[in-house]
Amino acid sequence: MKISIIGAGRLGGLFAYTIASRGLADEIILLDVMKDLAEGQAMDMQHAMAHRSGAKIAAGEYADIAGSDMVIVPAGKPRQPGQTRLDLAKENAKIVSSVAEGIRKNAPEAIVITVTNPMDVMNWLMWKKTGFPRERVIGSGGQLDSARLRTILAKRLGASAGGLEAFVLGEHGETQTPVLSRVTVSGARKKFSEKEWMEVREELRQTAIRIIEKKKATEFAPAACTADMVEAIAKDRKTVIPCSAVLEGEYGLSGLSIGVPCVLGRRGIEKIDEWKLEPHEEKLFREGAETLKKFCEDVEKTLAAQP
Repeated sequence: MKISIIGAGRLGGLFAYTIASRGLADEIILLDVMKDLAEGQAMDMQHAMAHRSGAKIAAGEYADIAGSDMVIVPAGKPRQPGQTRLDLAKENAKIVSSVAEGIRKNAPEAIVITVTNPMDVMNWLMWKKTGFPRERVIGSGGQLDSARLRTILAKRLGASAGGLEAFVLGEHGETQTPVLSRVTVSGARKKFSEKEWMEVREELRQTAIRIIEKKKATEFAPAACTADMVEAIAKDRKTVIPCSAVLEGEYGLSGLSIGVPCVLGRRGIEKIDEWKLEPHEEKLFREGAETLKKFCEDVEKTLAAQP
């Protein structure tokens, strides 16, 4: 298993370290516009794995990603104070378009996992620019949101997060949709009122904001949850994981990428499940879809207008 990571900063480095620590790759290639950073990260991680893993970790150029089974893309700029999500999308669209071209030319058979924010829009753009089949272009975010939801519910219910099954669908952002109608605790379905759903939803929305206020970025959870996706694909788990997927009629939607329940296996997204949602869940999910479709259209117009 060869995995390349484009964007070797703190988050990209954590992706590589987590994947190597889990023994999910024989070879990891790190790329970054700051070549010294990628080389330093690779050397440091190679030393860290000396007693743990036989994975070969190296910095490289686009030509070095040839033969990659997976390419993970966290490359991009973070959102700045006062910057709108659309402004960020337009800025990162240039980066993602360039990265997509590099992947298309050098690793045409790879599965791509998009992490760059705003992730759903960037995953749609990655699909457009690579021209890859949609099952091989997957956005990371739903598993992370679901991990946060599990943590919130475990605290509210006095249960173990490991004994909970809980999912978040929809936009990886303001309209993320906690699907409390499908929550189980130790295998038993747990019911929530709409009022409880609203309370949980607001707590979920605030989770990442609180972390960013305290430490400027979220790192460990995104790395672990993206590694979950890598593991499901590498080991052909056929596991249901919420991921951002390009839709072509599922949920009655097309022309966007949005978080839905995906069966992940060796071919990438092997199936998209269509769950029946409660009316308040369905409403929020649809609101997110409308927002994302408009974002995708605006980004496409912006790129088309550039020389």
